[in-house]
Amino acid sequence: MRRAPAVLAALLMAALAGCSASPPPGTDGDVGNEWAALPAAVAYLPKAGDCYRSSWLEQDARRDDNVVPCDSTHFAETAFVGEFTGAAARLTSPPSLSSKDPAAIAAQATAFAECDKQATAYLGRSWYSLDTYIDIALPTNSAWSAGVHWYRCDLGQYPFNSSSNSAASRSKSLKAEPATPVCVNMKNDKWPIVSCTAKHNTEFVGGFAFTPAQAPTAGTDASWAPIHSRCMKLVAGYIGVSLDRARSQWTDYAYSTYSKTHWDKGRRIMRCFVYIRNSSMTKSAKGTGGKGVPRWS
Repeated sequence: MRRAPAVLAALLMAALAGCSASPPPGTDGDVGNEWAALPAAVAYLPKAGDCYRSSWLEQDARRDDNVVPCDSTHFAETAFVGEFTGAAARLTSPPSLSSKDPAAIAAQATAFAECDKQATAYLGRSWYSLDTYIDIALPTNSAWSAGVHWYRCDLGQYPFNSSSNSAASRSKSLKAEPATPVCVNMKNDKWPIVSCTAKHNTEFVGGFAFTPAQAPTAGTDASWAPIHSRCMKLVAGYIGVSLDRARSQWTDYAYSTYSKTHWDKGRRIMRCFVYIRNSSMTKSAKGTGGKGVPRWS
């Protein structure tokens, strides 16, 4: 019985010897040379028209479950995807809003200027409305280090004159939503949006972005003059009258948006209204040629 291990050893050697025999016809005996190579990692690249089920994040990694059809509940919609180049691309991390690096500040301003143009092209109309904002999303730090340098121009809607920083949910693409008149009652301290058939003294007419050199200085009327001049041009075009007539009958109200952090990074947006102060109207002023629009008083 003590010789059993020797018998087992002999059987094992025979089995191993069988494994070293010539391979079957049509094979080469190498079991590792015909496996398909693993696919290379593909960096997340967003695209215009994507809608997202979660609120905007400044740095975003791909999450397939976050991109949803725009006719389902979502909070942001991508209008354009651009790429940082030059000094911006040489930064060691994405140019975030909180960065104080001059190159990052310049990159943010350049990206926003492009987003400003491309958002209008994407919608087929001016993107400026009372509640629509552009947010810029960036790659994650690890993706940036790997050479991924895109920026994403996201459109979101935030309630007008609200302290909330959260975007409102939507279930339709902004492309499918035509611009409609928006009237505001500024006689009420809370500036509520009201139906244009209700009494109101203010109506949104459009907006624009301006450069740092055009930025108004607090307490300096002269620095605000170019802003009001541009707003009055929007008032005249909105109502459908000459600029001289608009200036003689109505005034504008200029409303600056975005936080100081955004402002410092080049997101200098002004929204404009036609303002009739103590007078009231119960219709939209749009395209009326001034008919039925009371004078400023």
